[in-house]
Parts: sequence; structure tokens; C-alpha cells
Amino acid sequence: MKEKETIKMALEEEMPNKNRIYANSINYGAAAKSPAKKKAVFFAISLVGVLVFVLTLSVLAATYSPINSGSIDPKSGNYSKIYEVITKYGELLSANNRLLDLQLGASAPSENYASIEAPTSDLAQSPSQSKENSTSMTNIQTEGFDEGDIIKWDSNYIYKLSMNGCYIISANNGLLEAVAEIEIANYVPKEMFISGNKLIIIGGIYDETVNFNSYDIEPLMSYAYAIPCRSTDIRIYDITDRSNPILSRSVLVSGFYSTSRLRMSDNKLIYMLNYGFSPDEEKDNQIPSIKDSSRSSSVEKFPEDSLYYYEDLPYYSYFIIGEIDLDAPDKPSQIKAFLGLSGEIYISTENVYLAATNSFYLYRRNVFNKFLYVYSPSKTRIVKLSQQDLSHVASQEVDGTVLNRFSLDEFNNNLRVATSTDSGNDLYVLDGDLKIIGTFKNFGSGERIYSARFNETSAVIVTFKNIDPYFAFDLSDPRNPKLVGYLKENGVSKYLHYIGDSGYTIGIGENQDEAGAALTALKVSLYKNVQDDNPINVDTVIIGDNNVYVYAAIFNQSKALYYDAELGLFGFSYETWNWSGNYNSRTKQYFALFSFDVDLEHSSDQLKLLDTITHTPSQIDDYYLYSQYFISRGFRIGNYFYTASDKLITSYSIDQILNGDKAIIFDTLTLEMKSSYEQ
Repeated sequence: MKEKETIKMALEEEMPNKNRIYANSINYGAAAKSPAKKKAVFFAISLVGVLVFVLTLSVLAATYSPINSGSIDPKSGNYSKIYEVITKYGELLSANNRLLDLQLGASAPSENYASIEAPTSDLAQSPSQSKENSTSMTNIQTEGFDEGDIIKWDSNYIYKLSMNGCYIISANNGLLEAVAEIEIANYVPKEMFISGNKLIIIGGIYDETVNFNSYDIEPLMSYAYAIPCRSTDIRIYDITDRSNPILSRSVLVSGFYSTSRLRMSDNKLIYMLNYGFSPDEEKDNQIPSIKDSSRSSSVEKFPEDSLYYYEDLPYYSYFIIGEIDLDAPDKPSQIKAFLGLSGEIYISTENVYLAATNSFYLYRRNVFNKFLYVYSPSKTRIVKLSQQDLSHVASQEVDGTVLNRFSLDEFNNNLRVATSTDSGNDLYVLDGDLKIIGTFKNFGSGERIYSARFNETSAVIVTFKNIDPYFAFDLSDPRNPKLVGYLKENGVSKYLHYIGDSGYTIGIGENQDEAGAALTALKVSLYKNVQDDNPINVDTVIIGDNNVYVYAAIFNQSKALYYDAELGLFGFSYETWNWSGNYNSRTKQYFALFSFDVDLEHSSDQLKLLDTITHTPSQIDDYYLYSQYFISRGFRIGNYFYTASDKLITSYSIDQILNGDKAIIFDTLTLEMKSSYEQ
């Protein structure tokens, strides 16, 4: 009771103070209602708000984040979603184009480096085969995966692409006879395969008017890749009777042909295309289509569940990958399409890899969709797809750019990648999930990669600027790549080829003049990769002199190499010229044939130039007609060696060549040059 009375008295004592507080609040409210003071208060509050708003906008406008700051994995999408993504791509690209016009101008840095194809793997040859029954093979990158080419052969026949189809030629102990010819109107053949009694031709339908101005000429097979074809036409022929090939299946797919592989273990053809389109085209053209004679006679859009897209790769093109089972003619082609994806393509035994420079990595975007160009080191995105179901497995980005598909190699489920950066070159090892587990950074400082080659637990990489450093790496510990040693010498090797597991490699490239200022003459070298020491140049053959310039197709076409491990031979075609006189008269073209044997005692015997073969006649002034005789491939069937150009196929006794004699023509077949197009 006393406590309640005490509290009551305390509250009553505080009442005067409470009244004063209430009175003051009334007076303040009244004062605030005066017009002048009300405006002043409103102005102050508004000014603070404006300042905060402007400061916030300034911070947001100045905050640029990378375009590709999100996930780099693809997403699946139905037709509606794909159309929506394409529209967003348009907004992004329009802003980017405005940025290029207004901000970059001619000052944007660019990289204009030659794309030089590095070497391929040795071919597995059975030592038990006799020379009479064996043949050489197309030079391939991955064992067990044949690669398409412009010419193929088996033990009895040669198959050569023509201007609008294919020749089938009997090669009976060096005697040549054309037994059949496939002709397809408006067709541009690109590559071909032979699988038992099946002939597969991959090409395109040329659906636009051909205009050669006033010249009545057709493009050579060597330049067929440059003819634009928006659709790829794959034709499978039954050639049980070589003299009567019969079309058994055709697959027409949207897109320009990139490459393909024949997986020999299960006889399945894996093909890869790029389908580009314009956002102004009809929506139906923004989705790739297919017509497979095994299931339909009409063109159909890709199924919705086969479409994928990358939110951060705004390109109007698809990477298309498909599979055809050559042993199941009624089984539809398996196919997937990835919007925005492109790049160098490497095929391992179980996966497909794409590696592409992400140019949008150099751009930043704020919340108002404004763009800023920020120069930074280039990045390469690597995407891994499974061959089993053509699905996405993993993605990763590494510093620098890859030279070509031979800058990548898979071994024991680890991917090795060689890249060139602004400061030097890097070597990466990635695991099965494409997580980086090992690196060797900044070798060949200030230079760029010109060729690379992997061979299980080793690698050789050539960089170049003014001199050729040849680097040898030990990759036995994937988490700790080691530089074993290096060799510096004049010239540059643009092609490297391991001689099996011997520890030797062949390098093919260009020599330098005496001043070291220009690349002239052809240089072919044999290198010994010494364990735990610097590599050694065992011997070098120079073709030409400092006044002669050279080009060899092997520099960027690995399939141009003839490599015969069984007989210890290799060869390639090359062209020489100088800068004086008439262009035609100063241009020469040959096929160089070499022998190699690393077990011989004297180093000068381990690498030898046996002969140079030519098809070119001496009395042709027109360069176009002259170049029809340029040898593109060399190969062996049994006891005879063959060379092929657009115009001729010739045979030679291999025994004469091995005995050191000059290659003497045994037989010649002249091929008729026909039009590829309906007139």
C-alpha cells in the first residue's frame, strides 16, 4: 500500500514538467505553420534528398561490372525463350556497337596473329602388317578418331573430292583408272570419309548466284572452304560396287561446316557446324533446322529440348553438334545447338572441347545499360561437352588465347591448355570438372606460341618473336608441370611432330635470313628431347636460300602431312617464290619427301631429304591454270606412293624411293575439271 502511494506522489510532482513539454510542442507546431519557415524547412529537406539522389546515381553510373559476371554455363530454352534471348542480344550488341563507334574508334587494340595449326599425333600402325598390304593414313589428332579430308584411300581405291562431288579411282599396284564419278548439282564438297563399304561426303548447297565476273572459271578444291553455304549436306553412299555408288541417306542441317570425326570404335560420325543468322530475319530462321531422310522428307526445326543458350555470349550464331550412327541407317541423327557458343574445336576420346576468346570480357556495364571499354588481359572460355549424349559438362576461363585446337590435349581425364598472354605464355592443367589444378606461367616472355604438341606426359611448345625458343615440358605430375629445358635457334618451327615414344620430334618451319630480320627458306629439323636437360637439334635440312620465300600447307593444315611410321617416311607440299620477275615464272611448287631413323649411329643419316616431286608443267603463264597442278596430298598404298593435285594423280615405286633413287612416275591419271554449279 505504501508503495502505490509513493508512486502516485512522484507522478503528481512531474505533472508541471509534462505540461511544459506539451505547451512547447504546441508552440513549435504553430511556428512551423508560418509560410516562410515552412518553405525553408521543405527546401532544406528537398535539397538533402536531391543531393542523396544525385550521389546515388553517380555511384551507380560509375560502377561498371563485367558483362559475363554471372554463370558461364548454358541454359536450356524453348522457342519462346530463345526468341527472348535473341532480342536481349540485340539490345546488348546495339549498345556495344555505339560504344565502339563513339569511344574506341581506331584506337582499340587488336590481335592479328597468324593461326598456325600445330601437329597431330602419330598414327597407330601395326608392325605385323606387310608393306604390300598396308597403307598410310590421314594424319589425325586423336587415336581412334578419323578426320575428314579432301582425299581418302583404302587398299585398292582412291576417293578424291571433285569440284561438285567425288571421283572413285582404282589403284591396282600403281595403275590408275577412274571407275566412277559422283556429281551433285550446286554442291560444294568440303571433306569425306570411307568406312568399309560406305562413302560419306560432307559439303554444302550453294544457294546463291555464282558471279565470277567475265571469267569462265570455277574455284579450286583448295578454296572450297571459302564458298558460303548456309546449310551442310551430309550424303552417305553405298559403295559395295565401287563402279556404282548408291545414295542411301542424306542429312541436311542448317549451318556452315566446321569439322567432323569418325569414331572408329562404334562407327559413328560426329559433325560440328556454325549456324549464323540475322536478327532481322523471320523467327523461323532464328532456329536451326534439319532434314534427315531416315525419318522425314521435310525440313523440321530443331526440337526445343535440343536448344541451349549463353546469357553472356551475345552472338547471332549457334554451335551445332550432331551424331550419325553409320551402322543404323534408320536411327535419327542425335543433335544439339548452343546459341552464342563458338571457338577452336578439340575432340578427345570421350569429349568435345571448345576454346574461344571472350571479347565481351573487355567490356563493363552499369545499371543504366551503359558500356565502358576497359582493356584487360584476354580470357579464353573453355567448354566441355560429352560425346555420349552431346550434353554440357563444365566450363572454365583461363588467361590468354589459344593458337588452335592443338593447344589443347586431354590425358588421364585432365585437359592441358597452352595460351599466349600480353606478357608471355602459360600452360594450364585442368581436371575432369575443368578446375585448374596445375600451371606453369610466363614462359617465352614477350613472345607468342607458334606451335604446340602434347604426347601423354610430355609437351613441346615453340614461341617466337626474333628467335625460336623450343621448350620441353614434363607433365607427369599434372599438379606441377615442369620446364625440362629449352633451345634457342634461328628460324621458327611452325609444325611439330613426335616420332612415337622415341623422345624425338620433327619440326617444320621457316629459316631466318642472315640479319635475322625476315623468315625465308624452308627449315626441317630433328630434335632430341633429353630428359632433365635442354633439347638438342640433331640435324636440320634447309630448302631454298635467303632470297626465296616459302609457304607450306602443313603450317596450318595438319592433314597435309604424309607420315609413315612403318617405313620411316614423311613428306609435305610447299611453294617457293621470290620478288623479282613475273609472278608465275618465279613460283614453284613441290612435294618434299624425307626419311627418318633415330636409331642410326650418325646424326646426318637420321634425317634425309630423299626427293622433291612436282606436277607443275613449265609452260603455263596463267597462275590459275598453273595452280591446278599444285600437289595437295601424298600417301602410300602397298608398294606405291601417290601424289594428288586438282588436275593429276601420279604413282611411284616406293622401293625406288627407299633405295635412294629419284622418284620416277609409274602411272598418271588426269582429272577433268568440271563445273560445280548449274548454269
